[in-house]
Amino acid sequence: IGDILDIDPDDRLMTKLARYRLGEISNALDDIWISDAIDIAADEDLMLYIAFGITDVREQDGSLVATYHPLEGEEGGERTVTLDTRSDAEKGEIVVGIKYEDGEIDGTPISDVGERVERLTDDLTLSAVNISVEADSSIMMYIAYGVTNISKDDAGDITGLYTTAEGDVVEVTVEADAEGNAERVYYVQDGTEVEVSGTKIGNIGDRVDGLTSGLTIGEIVTIGTDDKILSLVADSTIDNLSETISQISVQDMYADEIYGFGGENERQNEWFKVVGPNETESEGTINFDSAYLYYTLQDGKYVLVNSGDDDKTNDGRLDEFDSAYTYYTRGKAKGIWYLLLYSAEDGGEKKEIAYTVNNMGDMMSAAVTNLKNSTLNDFADAKVIESNNLNSYVPLKKVEEGETEGVIELFISVGNTKVSLGKFVCKQIKDCTIDEMLTAVNTLLGLLEPIA
Repeated sequence: IGDILDIDPDDRLMTKLARYRLGEISNALDDIWISDAIDIAADEDLMLYIAFGITDVREQDGSLVATYHPLEGEEGGERTVTLDTRSDAEKGEIVVGIKYEDGEIDGTPISDVGERVERLTDDLTLSAVNISVEADSSIMMYIAYGVTNISKDDAGDITGLYTTAEGDVVEVTVEADAEGNAERVYYVQDGTEVEVSGTKIGNIGDRVDGLTSGLTIGEIVTIGTDDKILSLVADSTIDNLSETISQISVQDMYADEIYGFGGENERQNEWFKVVGPNETESEGTINFDSAYLYYTLQDGKYVLVNSGDDDKTNDGRLDEFDSAYTYYTRGKAKGIWYLLLYSAEDGGEKKEIAYTVNNMGDMMSAAVTNLKNSTLNDFADAKVIESNNLNSYVPLKKVEEGETEGVIELFISVGNTKVSLGKFVCKQIKDCTIDEMLTAVNTLLGLLEPIA
């Protein structure tokens, strides 16, 4: 071909073809590289891979380096290579050579371009094919880089968490371009910045499938401050959502209403730090009371004590205060919630019970018993009835032989004369249950029948 054509010595492609006979031109496909035909800049990720088999171009110790992916049958595995470049006014740094410790890499022969294209999805990341990834998008950053827990501070700096190949969870920094798209993701190890190369195109499907286990609900959707349900499952993944929901307590769902804090309430803090029963309370602390539910702080979350097993009846229960541990509580339930959530076992002290959303049926069953056993004073505290005139006594029954507790002789005035109605077991109205008040009414009606 060189005998026939006048070839410019600066034309790399034609200079190579010049030495081939016309009948052997097909053999040139193994000897001609893509880089012989076109100039490829160091920032053209897709063409760098096809032409040279390299990805992840980066600066290291003042030089441009990259990762080389050998073709099938080629000796040696993936390795770090150094790029030789020349400056071009229009395209910037043009790659003119690739070296590694034991030699040089010519590039991809035209005959092997098909194999490079086939392997493209295994070796290239999304950024290499110029797919924009919003730096503060939790979903896109997970798919493109495997980064979770994306956070953007007031200064606009973006960070996240990344699991390395060794299984270590590290904090990464996400650098964005002027449009807000991820430009560089890295973490610092032993004082050196290590870049996160990103998800290979062929692994995107796995990343998408992993959304249900890799990202939390809070990362997938925006949760408003008033959205109680989503706030409670914000740290759960979709795969664990059912388990998380089963652990949510009624107290967590309706804390502000149950304990009366926030909003227009005088009390604004949700949590109290617990001190001993005989210690002096101060701002933000509360004395121990075995009737309350108790929590410990674990990884920044309040967790019911004794909640690590399948037995839920003891969740949150503490019979004695132990100063060796730090406990927290929301205090006493208010209003009707006290009547619903506090139960007494075997006639003992009423204590708050932690009900989950899965056993609200148990809560309703217990509530019937609680209401039946609650005194009118309890109803007054819950603002269900007025607290006036609850100190008077009412008769429950006539005294039987040997009874002395609560015995009062009742009289009725007839003209100027007091007539004894007999001795009765009496109780203050405030200490009576609804059943006892009905009994008292019937007892009074029985006393009035002879007079009527």
